[in-house]
Amino acid sequence: MKKHIIFLVIAALPCVAFAQDITQTIRGVIVDKQSQMTLPGVSVVLLNSNPIKGVATTIDGKFKLTEI
Repeated sequence: MKKHIIFLVIAALPCVAFAQDITQTIRGVIVDKQSQMTLPGVSVVLLNSNPIKGVATTIDGKFKLTEI
């Protein structure tokens, strides 16, 4: 009986793994090249994404694109 349960659990694991969507997060800080000051309100867009994914930087120049 134990062997059957263990077999069923092991056999079901690949199904669970394939059901999960793998996503990534891109984060960073936008900085002016000359002054090295952070840039608030800058649009950051992921090219060739459908639908278009984008965010604006925070007051600290930070951005975070999720579920990529």
